[in-house]
Amino acid sequence: MIRRSIMLLFCLGLPVYSQSKPATPKSAPTQAKSTRTATALGPTALLESARQSSAQGKYSEAITKLSSALELAPNSTELLYDYGVVGLRLGKPAETVRSMAAATRLEPDNPDYLYLLGVAQLWAGDKEASIVPLARSAELSPDSTRAQLAYGTALHSLHKYDDAAIPLERVLALDPSNPEALFLLADIATIKGDPARATRMSDRVLADDPKNPEANLIRGTVLADRGSYEGARRALELAASGDPDNPRIFSQLSRVYAQLGDNARAASARNALERATRRSKQSQRQLHQLLDFSSSRSEPAAKNSATKP
Repeated sequence: MIRRSIMLLFCLGLPVYSQSKPATPKSAPTQAKSTRTATALGPTALLESARQSSAQGKYSEAITKLSSALELAPNSTELLYDYGVVGLRLGKPAETVRSMAAATRLEPDNPDYLYLLGVAQLWAGDKEASIVPLARSAELSPDSTRAQLAYGTALHSLHKYDDAAIPLERVLALDPSNPEALFLLADIATIKGDPARATRMSDRVLADDPKNPEANLIRGTVLADRGSYEGARRALELAASGDPDNPRIFSQLSRVYAQLGDNARAASARNALERATRRSKQSQRQLHQLLDFSSSRSEPAAKNSATKP
């Protein structure tokens, strides 16, 4: 259930470059060995060229240019940040962790760098490690929905539900209709045995997005627990159509179909459950295939960028 919410975090605050303004990496060029391209272009020109490539969806090309720029200016936090963003877009969180670990050593209290480091660690499955940078990012940015949401998501993924509820409630104070926070709080309510609260939270999501898979999973689970299997079936089938890789949806569907006496569909749901479980254990797909970078709720990233003209 959590996997899709983790991926949605990446679309919050990642910059989308079009005609970006010139930027000058902070550190002076070094004598490090450079590529043929880097010989002709300095770090500033390489950064701008990489941003143009990224804007065109050419992320492999962009990261090659950024690597060349970092050979010339290895301590530029702006280059390190851009490298980390492109790493996520390529579905390579380990690259992002490496670059943002370097950036946070240079600027340990930059909330944008801490956020990106923590989210990359969360994506890579290092949940425990993600808590430290995400907690600090949330502390430094108490009014940032993305920072609070990321911290709450990380705590939820570690089953620290009481702790997770605090930043998630903060998200709702800032953005009362935030679907990710509502869904996670609804899930917490379900786990803690409060179906009424779970229903209220999920219904708030469904009022704006009737096909939302997470909210329909919550609704279907609550209805199944109440014995309303036909309503549960409808909600869970909607959830499955929107998130076919979620094992929990098919686990619930197999139970509901069995209760309805539909043994054929119950068996089919069990098979789908096995497939979804296998897929969840495979390597992560490329991130840019999973994200909506045009999210209307995105926040500007790297407001405290180290690069200055």
